[in-house]
Amino acid sequence: MLAECVSLEIDPSAPVEWPGVAGRSRRALVAVDTRARVINMNQAALDLTGAELPRALGKPIQQVIDDAGLRQILEEALTSGRSAWRLVGLAQGGRRAMRARARALVDGGGAESGALVVIW
Repeated sequence: MLAECVSLEIDPSAPVEWPGVAGRSRRALVAVDTRARVINMNQAALDLTGAELPRALGKPIQQVIDDAGLRQILEEALTSGRSAWRLVGLAQGGRRAMRARARALVDGGGAESGALVVIW
């Protein structure tokens, strides 16, 4: 479950505000639209990638985080609606292996609206 992955307890009946969720997580969170373009990143993700939010917004995630494994789990999450995880290699500050999980996001009407990537 995504809430377990980011160590948050979320009331499913309450709307989730990005600043509240992102601000409480020490894990890197990146939200993308259905075409895998960055729509938001928390501070942990910005620190991890060295990205600047204004420059990252609207760009394909692979231009912000270049990793084939990340592209694979995003594609799987966006096409299947299931959660996917994989080890990814991030080059910022020297190549290092980290875990990443992607989960499709749906709007209030049940339509897919993108995905959330958690990196730790």
